[in-house]
Amino acid sequence: QRVLTTNVKQAQFRAFQHPILHKDGHQLWVDVSANPILNSAGAFLGFRGVTRDVSEQKILTDALAASEERFRSLFEKHSAVMLLVDNKTGNIQDVNEAAAQFYGYPREKMQGMSLKQIVCMTAEEFADTLYRVNHANLRQFIRQHRLADGRIRTVEVNATPIPFGNKIHNFAI
Repeated sequence: QRVLTTNVKQAQFRAFQHPILHKDGHQLWVDVSANPILNSAGAFLGFRGVTRDVSEQKILTDALAASEERFRSLFEKHSAVMLLVDNKTGNIQDVNEAAAQFYGYPREKMQGMSLKQIVCMTAEEFADTLYRVNHANLRQFIRQHRLADGRIRTVEVNATPIPFGNKIHNFAI
């Protein structure tokens, strides 16, 4: 009823998702799209539209969101230093709080920094390491990294290329 009252003056509504109870008692999720029907005086008579059962899609979408939230929580709250790095440029896409604390930079600053600002190696060594992680199965190695305060730390890196959408990122721990 709230939807009908709210949408009477609108030209149409699309993809309004909401739960309903099936006559046997189980819950369905439906997607409703409709246009109002008005008489010649402009008074509202009703709606003409389509209702589709999207229960399966809703279950899958909710499961995906829960999975993404689990990963995000594991990434952000884990005590191990973690970075997501663009596999082509070496730019840091994301870091967890442990990485920000270890390196001494705020997370927001690290996001967008280049690994070249942290690693202690020549441009050629950096390019070679990035290539070997992406193409030659280099997964574990030891390097020197520079912290925000200038100190140098020896770190063991475990890196794995992981697809995200249409890009590959190196997930480094």
